[in-house]
Formats: sequence, C-alpha cells, structure tokens
Amino acid sequence: MDRLQQTICALATPPGTGGIAVVRVSGPDAYPMVEKIFVPLHVGRKVAEAKGYTAMLGHYLLHGQEMDETIALFFRAPHSYTGEDVIELSVHGGTAMADGLLEALITAGTAPALARNRKKPLTEGSFRSL
Repeated sequence: MDRLQQTICALATPPGTGGIAVVRVSGPDAYPMVEKIFVPLHVGRKVAEAKGYTAMLGHYLLHGQEMDETIALFFRAPHSYTGEDVIELSVHGGTAMADGLLEALITAGTAPALARNRKKPLTEGSFRSL
C-alpha cells in the first residue's frame, strides 16, 4: 500500500505532560480502525455513523480489556485538519494510557505516523488538502 494512503495514528499532545493525552487517527480507514478499539458509552451508537464535528464518550480496548475512558471527536473529509477522515481520541494524561491507545490502534491496523517517512505527516496532510 502506498504510504500516503495509509491510515496513521500519532500522539498529538506532548508525551507525558498535561492531564489529557490526544491521539489523532487520520486516513481513509480511520473510522473502521477506531471502531475496532472504541466502545461508545451509549449502546447503539456506532463510530461508523458518527457525523463530522461531533463527540462521543466511551472507552478504548487493548487486547479485549477496557483500558480508559475516552472522548472521541469526529471530523469527516474533506473538512478536517488533514483533509482526510480524522478522529481525535482523548484519554487521561501521562504516558501509560496514550501508549496503550497507540498500541491498540496499531494492533487494529493503523500505521504509526512515522511510517509515512515524514517528520510531521499530519501537518503535511493539512497542507496538501489546501
């Protein structure tokens, strides 16, 4: 697969600082990938059906285990930071929950942002979408 067509994940906040850690997922399969690891609090809600500019409360799973409360913010292409489908997942700060969330996303099939071989792929994506 072309690296620029991959769905990627990256920490969007400084690692280990702050009360909240944000992980951004961007690419053509952002919604299906996040749906594999995010469980909405309200039964019947689905990631695939989330409209752009909406939020959903739930938790993320790592190897089938509930890990942390998570807020998901949804942005549909082309009206997002990168011009692609984007989901921002917010978890408790520090490194443990953010690292676990990244592991869950990579296990679900997203590529770490560095797989695009760029220093700032999400910023580059927003530039390309202009």
